[in-house]
Amino acid sequence: MIVLKMWLKTARSLAIHYVKKGYHIVKENPIIVVSVLVACIVVFSALALSTSLVRSFISTPGCIILYLVLFVLFVRLVIRSLVFPGSTTLWRKKLESTYRVGKKLYYMSLLCRVLMSYNTKNHPKL
Repeated sequence: MIVLKMWLKTARSLAIHYVKKGYHIVKENPIIVVSVLVACIVVFSALALSTSLVRSFISTPGCIILYLVLFVLFVRLVIRSLVFPGSTTLWRKKLESTYRVGKKLYYMSLLCRVLMSYNTKNHPKL
């Protein structure tokens, strides 16, 4: 009985702590919290709508299997993008763009040096 009372007291203090922490987060960033809630509502309603549409074509167990397969593929994508960030298309394009800009600036500076040395050799009065 004493252990149960201690456990309930600990659970109560943890719940109060996390409620206060959540309140401070909402108080500091209300737009972000509302945006996240709206995004969750949109995702869940899209999931409910797609579930009802898929169930009309295949059975409920088939729908569950389809969603499990899609979930596994999504988790694999997330893990791959966390472990190898360059494997995602957007990261790859950003890296290639940064590399291209760096190379362009490097070669432009070399070209400017060559042209300036060429101009000073041909026109010593400048």
